[in-house]
Amino acid sequence: ADPQVLPFSTDTGFNYIPKPFSAVALLQKIRGVISLKKESTSSREQIPTVLVVDDDEPIRILISSTLEDAGYQVFTAANGVDARRMCNQIAFDLVITDLIMPYMDGFDLCVELRHAFPDIKVMIVSGAALPRKYAEALPEMSRFRILSKPFSTADLLAAAKAALD
Repeated sequence: ADPQVLPFSTDTGFNYIPKPFSAVALLQKIRGVISLKKESTSSREQIPTVLVVDDDEPIRILISSTLEDAGYQVFTAANGVDARRMCNQIAFDLVITDLIMPYMDGFDLCVELRHAFPDIKVMIVSGAALPRKYAEALPEMSRFRILSKPFSTADLLAAAKAALD
């Protein structure tokens, strides 16, 4: 057993990871909690797991809060590199990503995810004006669902539902 991770206690309902802990220990614990949650909901409809990727924190919080309020299991990442790492650890049903971000942009993230995880659903959130790099890649981008900013919470929820169907 990993000495950094205490076993899950069904008696108390609490799940502890003593400090300091590694990122790997944290992801293992998160996966364990998700597995327990999915097992407990197996008789009901599965809760979709969504990764929201945006370098703009207020937008990331708005999108993730809206989806959580609608009943989705939501994780967040501030850039494509972090999102790609998370996708190696957690099987997401849907990735919603901003297009223009530092380190790895949303388009490159989408292409990588499609190659590594062919069944993953991907939605790009973007402003109306596309830089030349993306305009030239429009045929490739047509493979991904695109939600243009600004959008309402109703638009976001409808697009997420459609992407998962």
